[in-house]
Amino acid sequence: MDNEKLQYNQYILDNDIRTLQGELVKSYEECEIANFLYRQGIRYQHEANYHINTSGPDYKAYQPDFFLPDDGIYIEHFAVNEYSQTPPFIDQQSYLEGMAWKRSLHEEHKTPLIETYSYQKHQGILTQSLSEQLQQVGVSFQPLANNELLKQLNQLGQVSTFAQLLARVLALFKSAYLNIKDMVALAEQHEDKERMQAAAFLFEPIYELYQQQLRDTQTIDFEDMIGLAIRYVESGQYQSPYRYLLVDEFQDISASRARLIKALLNQQADNSLFCVGDDWQSIYRFTGSDVTITKEFSEYFGYTATSVLDKTFRFNNKISEFASQFVMRNSTQIEKQIVSHHQVNQPAVSLIKTNQDSVALNAALSAIYTKNQNKAVSVLILARVSFKKPDLSIYKSQYPSLQLQFMTVHASKGKEADYVIILGLDKGRHGFPSEKETPALLDLLLPKAEDFAYAEERRLFYVALTRARHHVYLISDATKASDFIRELILDKYEMYSDEFHGIGFQDKLADKSCRHCQTGFMLVKDSQYGSFFACNQYPLCSYTEPACQWCGSELKEQGRFKVCVSKCCDYIEPICPKCGGSMRLRKGPYGEFWACSNYRKGSKFSCDHKEKQIDLKQAKHKGLPDEMYIT
Repeated sequence: MDNEKLQYNQYILDNDIRTLQGELVKSYEECEIANFLYRQGIRYQHEANYHINTSGPDYKAYQPDFFLPDDGIYIEHFAVNEYSQTPPFIDQQSYLEGMAWKRSLHEEHKTPLIETYSYQKHQGILTQSLSEQLQQVGVSFQPLANNELLKQLNQLGQVSTFAQLLARVLALFKSAYLNIKDMVALAEQHEDKERMQAAAFLFEPIYELYQQQLRDTQTIDFEDMIGLAIRYVESGQYQSPYRYLLVDEFQDISASRARLIKALLNQQADNSLFCVGDDWQSIYRFTGSDVTITKEFSEYFGYTATSVLDKTFRFNNKISEFASQFVMRNSTQIEKQIVSHHQVNQPAVSLIKTNQDSVALNAALSAIYTKNQNKAVSVLILARVSFKKPDLSIYKSQYPSLQLQFMTVHASKGKEADYVIILGLDKGRHGFPSEKETPALLDLLLPKAEDFAYAEERRLFYVALTRARHHVYLISDATKASDFIRELILDKYEMYSDEFHGIGFQDKLADKSCRHCQTGFMLVKDSQYGSFFACNQYPLCSYTEPACQWCGSELKEQGRFKVCVSKCCDYIEPICPKCGGSMRLRKGPYGEFWACSNYRKGSKFSCDHKEKQIDLKQAKHKGLPDEMYIT
């Protein structure tokens, strides 16, 4: 799968596109269709099974994009342009064959089908075309009132989410000293220009009402304080009596605050600026902080003398080496060597692999409790998101000498504890690193994002690691481990990765990449037809591979056969010479025969290869041991 498809899949995963009815859909075009139907009071089902059963052990059920149960009408939205061409990341021939098969299926069973296309969205006529087709077949419209739509948005939690977004946009907008025309101009440069411009115009009355409220109450907000201070200093209305300016936590500086500092410096030729900051701990871009001001300090403020504070009295040398190696994978960070006062010889990081946070947390706390022999020690439990907070009362009664505290990693900055436990190191929107996409309107006003992938999330993980004095415990689900955990394992960072075993723990990282989407990993699944591997990015990627039908392990190709990789299993199966699928032994009216598992009943592009006999002992020339032969 090419890079465009990978980016598209990641974009869909990041944005969690949901309709007014709450369904997760695969594109904004599908979302627009669903929301149009909902607003017009037309009852629909998204991806419901077709009324004719097309499913079986060797083929999948057909699920049209939309079904209108009151009218018996199906809607399919096809990702093609006006010349029936697909996006470059879609296999055009296969997609067009699928379109033809769907059309023939509806024609065969006399089921009405309405079609819409991606090019209609690009031309701005998608819902108009859909509306006209629905009216032509007699579908009645009963548009919902605006208050009903607002009620539904509120039930879905979208009103408060949108309000929070606008509050953040408002703060960034004011701190950047923009007007609406400036914002519209920025929107015109965005790839989704129409949506960004619409958002800018939607924001305008909200901004004006907010400013009127401030005037009516004769108050100012924090952004006004900074803005007025800049105006007074730059205009000379305020003359600073101070020659020495000191700024702590400089890595959190924003453009507006840097401008204020520069204005104060410029009032006297011999003014001096002293700053303390660590670019490795810059984690507040979402509030407007710009790490480049720290990295390129001299370009902003002129000649600079640097004093390196390279000794830490908090964390030991093994935590220091581990965290420094991790954060410096981004070569744009300022290079430095941290010297730890406390020296130890053993690794100070442990990885616990389990999909049960409670099991892992109990294991980590038990290890800490045992190691300290009932001595009072502090334990900081951290997570990327607040809803990962466990019920600490359970563990406080079980481990009374441990001083337990939970907080998010952002809130932990400046804190420290004897031990740190980091939860939720999984892949996804709410994992660590968080793969949640920054809202486009917000991104429009934030400092330019760094080119290095997850640059700020990497620094955030560094902050989490370095809250501990003695030891860090990392908790991750091995079947969906985050990119950070995969890096730690595959690049052999110095840590304990096999310390915990037994019920509830996983020894093996899901490291078999999906050959189709290249972003997911293959997980073992069970069905009534046997075990198989499925991509963990489903439903974006529905790719599957057969697994060993005896033990569920991976199958490895050896010539004409697929052989189980497990040393404890003798399973072997033939490969279809026509399509590369698995050949399965079937029973028919005339006896047993081998048939390709990629056969799809009713499909024009399935594989119908069959063989009467396959001599599994042909595997002998591949060097397979005698005990692997199946007769």
